[in-house]
Amino acid sequence: MSGIGHNGQIKSFVDRIEKLSDEKDALVQDIRDVYAEAKDSDLDVKALRRVIRERAKDQAKRRSEEET
Repeated sequence: MSGIGHNGQIKSFVDRIEKLSDEKDALVQDIRDVYAEAKDSDLDVKALRRVIRERAKDQAKRRSEEET
């Protein structure tokens, strides 16, 4: 499966992965910026992170219950 015909397909996958990686990096920076804004607003960032973590757990639990 390593023929010349696959070069275009490989390039397409590489391009898509690179694009998604760039988008992910931008999202990570956006999240950091939001936490910085929260800190500037004198909010407890540790507590905020805990809330986010708990809500993510709750969401995962709801999903697993919906699947069963």
